[in-house]
Amino acid sequence: MAESDSHDFDLGRAPLASTQARQVVERLLSSRESATFALVGEWGSGKTWLLEALLKDLTKNPNWATTRCTVVHFNPWYYADEQALFAGFASLLVQQTLKKGRARARLAGLLKLVGPSAKFGTVDLTAVVNQVGTALGSTTPSRIRDAISDGLAKSGQQLFIVMDDLDRLNPDELLILFKLVRLVGDVPGLHYLLAYDEDTLHHLLKQTAIAAGSSERARRYLEKIVERRWEVPPLTDAQLDEILFAKLSLREGDRSDPGVGYRLESLVRAVVTTPRAAARYVDLANAIPERVRNELHQGDLHLTLFLRVAAPALWKAIIQERQLLVGGGPYLIDSDRKEHAEAALERFRAATGDLAFGEDLLDLVVDSFPSFAHALDPRNMRSADAPRIGHSDFVDHYLWLDLPPGSISETTVTSALRRLPDEAAEREIRDLLLASPRLMLDSLWRNARGDGVSKAQIFMLFERLYGTHGVTATFGVFATTVDRRIFSIANDLLKQMSADELSELVVEPDYGNRPLLVELVARLHARPEVGADVLNNFVTEIAGPIATTLMDRLESADTPAFPEGSTRDDLRMLFELDSDSARSLVQRRLDALAWREDDLGSIYVGLQLSTAAGYRWHIDAQRMRADFGEELATRVEYAIRTSNDEGIAADILAQVPAGERAPTAEEGRMLTRFLLTSERSEGRQDAE
Repeated sequence: MAESDSHDFDLGRAPLASTQARQVVERLLSSRESATFALVGEWGSGKTWLLEALLKDLTKNPNWATTRCTVVHFNPWYYADEQALFAGFASLLVQQTLKKGRARARLAGLLKLVGPSAKFGTVDLTAVVNQVGTALGSTTPSRIRDAISDGLAKSGQQLFIVMDDLDRLNPDELLILFKLVRLVGDVPGLHYLLAYDEDTLHHLLKQTAIAAGSSERARRYLEKIVERRWEVPPLTDAQLDEILFAKLSLREGDRSDPGVGYRLESLVRAVVTTPRAAARYVDLANAIPERVRNELHQGDLHLTLFLRVAAPALWKAIIQERQLLVGGGPYLIDSDRKEHAEAALERFRAATGDLAFGEDLLDLVVDSFPSFAHALDPRNMRSADAPRIGHSDFVDHYLWLDLPPGSISETTVTSALRRLPDEAAEREIRDLLLASPRLMLDSLWRNARGDGVSKAQIFMLFERLYGTHGVTATFGVFATTVDRRIFSIANDLLKQMSADELSELVVEPDYGNRPLLVELVARLHARPEVGADVLNNFVTEIAGPIATTLMDRLESADTPAFPEGSTRDDLRMLFELDSDSARSLVQRRLDALAWREDDLGSIYVGLQLSTAAGYRWHIDAQRMRADFGEELATRVEYAIRTSNDEGIAADILAQVPAGERAPTAEEGRMLTRFLLTSERSEGRQDAE
């Protein structure tokens, strides 16, 4: 926002402009002696608006005409160098103070002698005075002042020269301008109004020979020029509330967060003190598309906007280090991560430069990225919440201030979940799951743990998705499947549900078509949750009906060989729900010659993680004996040991690497025999 546009805000400065205009009029009426006024304020503070308001009030003042003063604008920033600046100022004085051509020519000649140094050459003012001639010889500043004073006295007029943007000049240009102002500064009827950022002017003057690097000498030099000085007032807290926080309010929950909260709000109030800075803040926020507004945590949004407006170099460094900040990067051990984190922190500190609030801002940055804070100090164990800037799935939302490519809308997911069991909402969820399996499952997990959605409806959605979602790809370092992730989320969800919510899951107790619920109940029945009485009571209540469903299905099922995954899974779950009924069922199926003993052993074959050799095939003989009992387990083991050559099984295993595919039924039988009968470590290595 340009300073002249700051009137878009109601800053209450109009009375101040009126007061200043009245003081100017009173000063000019009281004396024709030259006066220099100054309006000072930092860049973006609204000093140009206040300057324009002051000048407008001058013309409205009933006594202004009495001063017989003409306002003339001179913007030194429009001139390319010292030579052009001098020529421009000389032109203004010649044209405004002297009406006769002869007098103009004489003044032009005098001014040439006090122009820039010889390295710039002489200043040609002939175009100004419409006369070709040479310098008039030696002169003195007093002769120049006398020439201008005579011209103003004869005209009866006064001149009010307004200069803005002095803080945009270089040191040499500023010095030549002040040299001219001082040269004719005490000419009666010639007055100045200067507008500038005082800190910048002090810095520029320090670089000149006049101040010789001394801030105090620069300040005193400026005080000798300026007679009356007005400051542009900073924004008050009430104004900042109106133009900034009313539009981008920190909610109470956001304020209490240790990463933002009142510390950030205090920092914003201390630093965002100008209309321009506030406008940039609001303009950035207004540019955020509606589709992402509700995705962003309000406190982190404030931090992002503040960094962009007040510390752009730090913001750029954060963008470049974002992978480390959210816990990513190729750092395999904590010492590496700590070393890189400390190096990044030093880079951030350098990026804050001379900012007075640099350390406070760095503290906020560290607190806003929990993984980064943990890398710096392992005692800091705060986790990265979603959808916060410190979360790997959401950091790019704050860099883009939009939904970046490949992301999904958290609010879209939440909205769809709240509309369940609406079919259109479920189709929307399925489509998102197909498009971004990992991001969608993480969003479902967050929503399942949050408020405002029905946990029972989400669980029943998981049941409908389980095995039917259509996603074949795996994700993550450990090749996680969608079904495995759904199972994990559903397991957590059950533990959070109240008794009323759990009761909603048995409204339609067709357990034969609810494999997710059956498997979860079987697992929880075998390993009850400590202290989770509500969940354990629910599991106990429906364990019996589920076991009956499994028994009915197994009574007519084929032998539980390797390809018959559903039969093997059903039998495992039945043992966890009702081991006595499971053993009785197995005995009946064996006696009826419907199942084979060696196939029963195969349900205890699986993959085991070995620290020496990764994953390998393994048989859990101990669990088999616990499930079957001594008599049945002995019968199964005997059947396994009395058939086939274990060497054949070893050859088969060499062709079926762990996890590549499930063995066929016959391969499974050989595998079972081999694993159960082999006691040689080299035999196990062959199996791997």
